[in-house]
Amino acid sequence: MISAELSHNPYLLETTARFNGHSPKINSAIEKYDKRPLVEWVKEVPCIFHDEMNGFDFDFSFTGTDADYAKVIKAFRSQGADPEDVRITRMGELEDVLHKRKEIASLLEWLDSHRNRRFDFDKFMSENSETLDASVPYIIVQEEPSRLELPLVSIEVVESVLELGGTVLFNVPILITISRQNRARVRDELRSLLARTDIEQRQLFFLIHPAMNSERVIRIISDLGVRHPQIVDGPDDQRIIEYLEDYPATEYVRKAIRVLRTEVDGIKDMLTRMSRFSEATNAGVREKVRTLDAKTEALKTSRACLEYYGEYVPQQQFSNACNELMAAIVTWRNKKVSVSEQEQIDRAALEYAQILQGAFRSFESRITTMTMAEQTRIDKSLKDIYQEAGEVPFFSPGVPPLSAPPSCPVPNMRNTFASMTEITYVSTRNELLNLLGAFAEQSDEKKPVPMANYETWRSAARETLMPLAQVYIDAHTSALSDYQASVTNAYKQQLEALIQKCGEDKEQAASKLSHVERQTQEDWDWLAEFEDMLVEIERS
Repeated sequence: MISAELSHNPYLLETTARFNGHSPKINSAIEKYDKRPLVEWVKEVPCIFHDEMNGFDFDFSFTGTDADYAKVIKAFRSQGADPEDVRITRMGELEDVLHKRKEIASLLEWLDSHRNRRFDFDKFMSENSETLDASVPYIIVQEEPSRLELPLVSIEVVESVLELGGTVLFNVPILITISRQNRARVRDELRSLLARTDIEQRQLFFLIHPAMNSERVIRIISDLGVRHPQIVDGPDDQRIIEYLEDYPATEYVRKAIRVLRTEVDGIKDMLTRMSRFSEATNAGVREKVRTLDAKTEALKTSRACLEYYGEYVPQQQFSNACNELMAAIVTWRNKKVSVSEQEQIDRAALEYAQILQGAFRSFESRITTMTMAEQTRIDKSLKDIYQEAGEVPFFSPGVPPLSAPPSCPVPNMRNTFASMTEITYVSTRNELLNLLGAFAEQSDEKKPVPMANYETWRSAARETLMPLAQVYIDAHTSALSDYQASVTNAYKQQLEALIQKCGEDKEQAASKLSHVERQTQEDWDWLAEFEDMLVEIERS
């Protein structure tokens, strides 16, 4: 199966791609976008993957946020890649920016309520007050104050862009309202905005008063140098909301992660240096504690991978089996239009009904085989994730083997086809008169002849069997989804039990340390919890 993968984490600015299971070649076009937000180059994604895959005919798996997933689909469709050409599915999901902002707020609350001697929370908040201000800026230029309210958005209304002279405006959306009252000065003010080095045209949005000639205003804006003016319907236009999420809100999350990660790494280095001084004392205990810490970390990594594993996604081969059934239905006698004479009609109806019965049973057999193969793949994938934690005890999830759904009752369509016979009337001239042609006396007598249209039969077969096929596929994919969820949950519970056991063993070992050493170990434990929450924000 020809396949490609794209993974993008906008909060860490990490992008990875794989083409048919392989990493990009050196100097691949995708390398230059490695540290840039996907929103800035998503329009290039179809061209990059088209060139790497030698055309549009592959399965494409994406890992990222819902917003970026929608942008990727839109980019492919706008480049003429139909769903049949590039079969896009979700491989992994990252939480949206609003959820991330809430997680950061929860982490800051935890740090405030779980003070540690190695971390001056008040100093940290003071030094990073601007970075950790969760409200993102939004500027509206208009005469009358705006009453607009958006969650976690700081809206500032100014009468003129001249008020923004000393304000840093990187990635800040600016809505310029244009009316008869301010149209005279908008030109000069827009020129001054475009001349600034901290503003890009994507930040600018324009709201034109209904009394204005919008086409003329747009032309003036374009003449001033705005290549693609973004005309909106109001200050809460969806395009502005999306910009707020894509740029200032995501940038807030990115910067907050950066300062929090700096603190975690700094405290970790300090504790590591302190540990070296007392390394000789209780070396065996310390080694056991380190071993248990490393084991716990590996177990947590596997648990996080299970969380990341996501819901079951039906594989392309299920659709392929459906397409093959459709082909069996529509290709039967597709070079002929109809059949006449009752004996021929009965024979054809019997033949087509038997072919459909056989085709559907073959379809069912193939789906069942695929389902069993998928069950095996799920078992292996989840077992591999579990075993990646290192030396873990043998574990069987204890989930009953998947039982294939029962076969569908497929109607015998022979009688249905027979009931579609129509009566036509043909002339009764005999063969001799036919040979005489124009010299023969024409007969007005006609006789009734039964006739059946093959396309009518094929349409009836499609309308009857394809819904049954989809029900059968849905039943299998639903069973696989339930099975995967049950097995995943079993492994999660096992990993949780192992993590808890490591914690108990570590606590017992640490009890042999001195008071100072125990305090240091408590610092390590606090830091581990701090980092776990940060990793959740970075990676989930």
